[in-house]
Amino acid sequence: MIFIPFISPSPLLQWQIDYDKTLAKRASLWSSAAYGDPSDVNSWNFVDTCAALNPTYVQSFSNSFTKSFGYTAVDTKFKQVILAFSGSKDLPNFITDLKSGLRYDYTCELPNLGDGQSVVTYSYVHHGFCDYYKTLVEAGLMAEVMKLADDNPEFSVLVTGHSLGGAVAVLAAVDLVKRFKFDTNRIQLYTFGCPRVGDGNFLGETKTYYYPPAAALLL
Repeated sequence: MIFIPFISPSPLLQWQIDYDKTLAKRASLWSSAAYGDPSDVNSWNFVDTCAALNPTYVQSFSNSFTKSFGYTAVDTKFKQVILAFSGSKDLPNFITDLKSGLRYDYTCELPNLGDGQSVVTYSYVHHGFCDYYKTLVEAGLMAEVMKLADDNPEFSVLVTGHSLGGAVAVLAAVDLVKRFKFDTNRIQLYTFGCPRVGDGNFLGETKTYYYPPAAALLL
């Protein structure tokens, strides 16, 4: 399992484990592609370096009101299921960034998948980041990730995003373990320019799923 919040020199690099420069570069391209037009993403119609990723399957998901956007892909070369989120690129995204300001006091609720409880909660996080993620969950993004992961049991799941997309990627990575019961060793998370996602309570919960130094870098 890999947590890389920023691909840049930092004193915090001493805490990073199993950092893979090649994988980080590819993650940056997957993140970059999330800014593309949905039709170009679905057909992988890129003429720049993103074209070289050459996924065998791509499906995008979006919400027209919040302008949230994410996609899944399959990378057979690196044996990965890709989950990538777009960052801020228009007014609704910037409203998402500003929603609740810099407060991290929101309980993010998502439908439970078992054990009798009606919802699974993540406390406390940024309201806007939660809403962005929830619209994509409702659009079917995570259900598609589950299907692709089930169809490719030997593949890891790479979760990535830039800026706002990085924050949503963090929520998704924790959600994959807590709600979808993924083994943490199967998850790889590379974020770029990721803002703080939640408060100390959320950090503490993250530590229960991932090793503490990695969790500390996320927030």
